[in-house]
Amino acid sequence: MVRPDPTRPLPSPASSGHAPGVQPAAAGGWTRRDSLQLLGAAPLAALAADDQPRRAGKLRAPRVAIVGAGLSGLYCALLLEQEGVEVTLLEGRDRTGGRVYTLHDIPGRPEAGGEVFGPRYARCLDVLKSLGVAQRAPRPRTQADDAELVMNVRGQTIRLEQWATHPLNPHPAALKALTPWRLFFEYLPRQMGFQDLAEWMDPRHAALDVSYASHLRTLGFDDETIRLQQANSAYGNTLHEVSTLHLLHYFTWARLNATGAGRTQCAGGNQQLPDGMRGRLRGDVLLRSVVSTLEDRVTGVRLRTRDGRTFDADRVVVTVPFSLARFLDFDPPLRGVQWEAVETLPYYATFQIHYEFRGRFWENDGLPPSLWTDGPVGRVNLLRDEAGAPACLLVYVNGVQAQYLDRLAPAEADAFVQSELARLRPSTRGQLRAIRIHSNQNDPFFGGSYAYWKPGMPLRFPGAMAQPHGRIHFAGEHTATLHRGMEGAMESGERAALEVLAAL
Repeated sequence: MVRPDPTRPLPSPASSGHAPGVQPAAAGGWTRRDSLQLLGAAPLAALAADDQPRRAGKLRAPRVAIVGAGLSGLYCALLLEQEGVEVTLLEGRDRTGGRVYTLHDIPGRPEAGGEVFGPRYARCLDVLKSLGVAQRAPRPRTQADDAELVMNVRGQTIRLEQWATHPLNPHPAALKALTPWRLFFEYLPRQMGFQDLAEWMDPRHAALDVSYASHLRTLGFDDETIRLQQANSAYGNTLHEVSTLHLLHYFTWARLNATGAGRTQCAGGNQQLPDGMRGRLRGDVLLRSVVSTLEDRVTGVRLRTRDGRTFDADRVVVTVPFSLARFLDFDPPLRGVQWEAVETLPYYATFQIHYEFRGRFWENDGLPPSLWTDGPVGRVNLLRDEAGAPACLLVYVNGVQAQYLDRLAPAEADAFVQSELARLRPSTRGQLRAIRIHSNQNDPFFGGSYAYWKPGMPLRFPGAMAQPHGRIHFAGEHTATLHRGMEGAMESGERAALEVLAAL
């Protein structure tokens, strides 16, 4: 694959005098030759003098519509604009950035998603450098340090120093000193995983395409250890439905990004990455534009929005999660494995409640301020501001427990969480006030936090789900094959841009 040159700066903002929206397609469109070679030679470079004759010529530039203005859509748009393509992004919500979202209205400005850039986040880091965004060493905004953490397992409060010898610790003797999260996030990634990020799709590893719970049993872990791993699992709503192949790929990715060197955050919040990319675009970003229909016609693709507007483009890139794409009306319809993937790819559930605290309840009960549980409130983390002062309390619930809270009205979810906290930790009673609830599953533009693969999917879906469907292309972190998270979104946007340029 021809890769963009990451040393080139992003294009500067320019006033192009374009009309709003993607314009109706005209006859005699412009076909770009050697676009892959050109992109490899000068992607993300400032518009050069030799680009102006192409844009000023009599032949119109090709037009591309991108559905979704998250990282994949924004990055794809920047790469296409560099090659003279006219791009319009249609975004259903009232902001860009998708699941990268800094909660500026919450004390401490936590990240709702996309928390840390690791050393393998090359595209993200290169764009941040081009944007001149100040960065700093990571300060976790959605989790607590072990020094500020106490456990509660089966209703019993356990200090971390007690865990190794506690009767409720089910770990094998050699691993007794490890807490459940250290076992999952540190020990197992060091013991398991691949050498190459592409190995998870290799048919040679087909025997690993079983549930992770089953695989842990073959390694000698008992049901209680597996239950604690699942209580705050990182991938898959339950470990009984996530493929070991996919989780080992995640472990490989996590291991490659686990070192302190190169790990960073944006000093003012990671939403500066999508905001900065949007600021560099020349084309329109149309917010509150919910696409409902994509019709591949003889002359191009016609998009319709829920409010009745229509847009014509030579090519379309769909970047929304499959949890939303399954509700789009494709004409002609998707078929085969690609259709199956769009219809069935599962998404991880997370549920967050941010609380103000009236008093420092942890000083009253003498316990560390944050709490890890195996029950319905998941993790309860004290978040601190840039100066290190206590800012707010975050209840972060995963998987099936998050799905339960999703079924409740916001006030009911708050009441349930506060009641459960008061039962586990009486000092919290009357001390908390909910200031924000954030559920990616209940968000109409997300439908979940990120995609994962069930057994049977890793060896069938990845190659098919990102294939172009006529003039319609697909991007988004769910279509990435090597990287995960924010870098996966950027990887997929780059791939889609290369596909489009090759076809124009």
